[in-house]
Amino acid sequence: MVLAIGLLFSSLEEISWGQRLFDIENPVYFEKHNVQCEISIHNLDIVQPKLHKIYILTGAYGAFAWIFVLLFVSRVKTKCLHIVNFVVPDWFISSYFFFVFFIYTLFEYITSPYSEEFLVWRDQEPMELLLSLGFFSFLVINYIKLRACLTNTVRAEFK
Repeated sequence: MVLAIGLLFSSLEEISWGQRLFDIENPVYFEKHNVQCEISIHNLDIVQPKLHKIYILTGAYGAFAWIFVLLFVSRVKTKCLHIVNFVVPDWFISSYFFFVFFIYTLFEYITSPYSEEFLVWRDQEPMELLLSLGFFSFLVINYIKLRACLTNTVRAEFK
């Protein structure tokens, strides 16, 4: 449920085109403090300097957390309804998160994108799409896992 609410919030954050489409005026605060002069929290001048690091940490967690589970958590703990199954993305989803981690690490620590270079600032948009697809896949897979676990639990009780 928390992940679903987070996805809804992220979706609403990314639809600034709706603001222009429906001719919604910027509140004075957003006009003054938003880097892109639109109604979005992630582009506020207090949030945006930290945004790349948040993407890097989120991408790293989504890309590599399954490795730590594989190495350090016993198989018994990863059975059916254990919390690890629902907070750590599976290995096959990790590529969605890895590229977010990789590109934002490049942007933040290795090279700055310029308009005439191979990497440009617009390259962030596909990474945000990948990240949202990764979270969406994670949510759908968690839903499927939960239904399977609950179905198996109910069947075991009736045997």
